[in-house]
Amino acid sequence: WEGRHSEGLDLLEEAKQMAPDYLDISIQIARIHLWLGQEEEAILNLGEVLTKSPDTHDARVLRATAHFRLGNLGLAKNDFETSLNKNPDHLASLIGLGDIAFVNYNHSLAKRYYLKASVAHPDSTIVRERL
Repeated sequence: WEGRHSEGLDLLEEAKQMAPDYLDISIQIARIHLWLGQEEEAILNLGEVLTKSPDTHDARVLRATAHFRLGNLGLAKNDFETSLNKNPDHLASLIGLGDIAFVNYNHSLAKRYYLKASVAHPDSTIVRERL
């Protein structure tokens, strides 16, 4: 699988060179980097997107996820909170903030985030798993 994703990355990198203002290409590149466990590369691509378009919601949430995986909890928290300012019921951001609270041993805060997510997304299995 990794070889196929590397080929896909090469093609997307070529497309990015041809259309540098088409930000969805950089977001897809970052998704593949995250899938491959290459968080630093994902953060670089997403940083480029957010520099050009600071309100790109998907890029901000993906960057928060990459920072969380690297243990950069403060940076992850900032991105998740910025995301929630735009969309207060965003599932990944609520769960991300809950997960940050949980790893910081603030279980009551984590539960509040998970409960808010469960109200906004009652059919979400990921929320039920966290509760």
